[in-house]
Amino acid sequence: MQVSLQTLLSDPNIDAGQSSNQRQLSISIAAVADDDINHRQLPLNLCLVIDCSGSMKGVPLETVKQAAHQLISQLNSHDHISVVSFDHQAKVVVANQLVAEGREEILAKISSLEAKGGTSIDEG
Repeated sequence: MQVSLQTLLSDPNIDAGQSSNQRQLSISIAAVADDDINHRQLPLNLCLVIDCSGSMKGVPLETVKQAAHQLISQLNSHDHISVVSFDHQAKVVVANQLVAEGREEILAKISSLEAKGGTSIDEG
């Protein structure tokens, strides 16, 4: 895996006649996979943070649960997963573990999530 570093200066020109010059610098860092297919087998360590506040009641939360199920079903057994839900407070639904240690139990815990309470996103 390689690292890509890109920089962008808001204005590359500096007026020497001004006593003060200000520019914005943007730096973008990204991981770039090599052409070697074996890098796709590196294990993931993924944490899903799911909003279970009252505003998610019904279709929104069901849609999120379906997406989480699809995502987890695509993970390899050597990947790690954790799940945190939040409403008025955060709760660790699934502590960080290997997917192989209980994919069905993880899916069941996600299915049992219910929408209630307020939204304390900073807790999540």
